[in-house]
Amino acid sequence: MTIMLFLLALLPAALASDCDVPVWVYCQMISDGKDEDKGGWTVIQRRMDGSVNFYRPWNQYKRGFGNVEGEYWLGLENMYQLTCNRNYMLRVNLEDFEGRKGFALYSFFSVGCECADYKLQVSGFTNGGAGRTLSFILMKMH
Repeated sequence: MTIMLFLLALLPAALASDCDVPVWVYCQMISDGKDEDKGGWTVIQRRMDGSVNFYRPWNQYKRGFGNVEGEYWLGLENMYQLTCNRNYMLRVNLEDFEGRKGFALYSFFSVGCECADYKLQVSGFTNGGAGRTLSFILMKMH
């Protein structure tokens, strides 16, 4: 199954606790033709073919890994820096190996700071065929 997470905004050119360090991201510019999806989504996780090992230690999930031209993870600290001062939407796109697609859309998305264990907050769910998969995962974590 391919999992891609999207944010409704482009990352600033310099994003991280050290603002002199640019962070490269993959942006999904193709629109589904719906009002909430006019393109311009910043991809925070991109998995397609298993070419990048996602079994990583905590520090790599904190800072991010992979290559934006392929599979990658943006990093928890980068997501916190992005979402700490503005409101964002989250779209989770799912596609299985048979090409069946679905999505879940959340009208609010944020990631807390490291001192709060990068706690994920979402609300305003819209089902696009993927169901409440993310909500179920979050409930299992608490």
